[in-house]
Amino acid sequence: MKKNVALMMAALMLFGILSLAACTHKKTEGEKTPSSPEQQVSSLPDGSSKDESSPLPPTSSTEDPSAEPTPPPPSKPDVPTVPDLPTESVDPSEPTEPIEPSEPVEPSLPSDPIEPSEPENRVINASGHAASDTGTSLNLWLDWSIETLEDGSYKVSAVAYLDSYSLFCGKRTNSNRMVIGDTPFVYSTPAMNYSADSGRHHTRFAEFSVVYAAEELPDTLTISADWLFNGTYSGKSISTIVVEAVIDTTAL
Repeated sequence: MKKNVALMMAALMLFGILSLAACTHKKTEGEKTPSSPEQQVSSLPDGSSKDESSPLPPTSSTEDPSAEPTPPPPSKPDVPTVPDLPTESVDPSEPTEPIEPSEPVEPSLPSDPIEPSEPENRVINASGHAASDTGTSLNLWLDWSIETLEDGSYKVSAVAYLDSYSLFCGKRTNSNRMVIGDTPFVYSTPAMNYSADSGRHHTRFAEFSVVYAAEELPDTLTISADWLFNGTYSGKSISTIVVEAVIDTTAL
């Protein structure tokens, strides 16, 4: 009886070893059995074959207690996720801060500024005549002229005359005046004795002039002269005779 049990146990052990070998050599369709570097065979030339019946090394399920256990691969640390920041909502009722305007950039000035050219002075050469109106043949005449000098200035001249026929009059000392613009002049006249048959006379009384710079010549220039007669002529009483000329220099 014991012998039969021992044979049965031996048969079971043999069956287990064969089953274990069969499981070790079994592989699924399309799966390749990995081989160790020592078992890799270099590619064979055409016409040669390799022995596929070479047995695999025996597989044992018994672990070697002396072998050190293979440590598991290190796990990757968890990367902390960044929480979403809340989006600020703009309240339309709240006033927004004003944006300060940027400071204006001053334009760069040219290194050599261009000086404006001075306008050329007008050349004036004009003359004219004016006379008083006493209602008689005794009147004061005034001749005037404006000329441009070489330096661009203007010379204004005036001459006073007495126009008369027969006349008896004493001298007048510093009692007469001529004015050119804003400049006054005082003059005197001699005594006069013209008979009735002597004809018409033009007696020169005084001559004066004023020089104006180009920018000082007024647009409207007034020239006047007077003479103190203080007598009667042709039955008419006359005190002071006045003559005046108003000149528009812009039209010359």
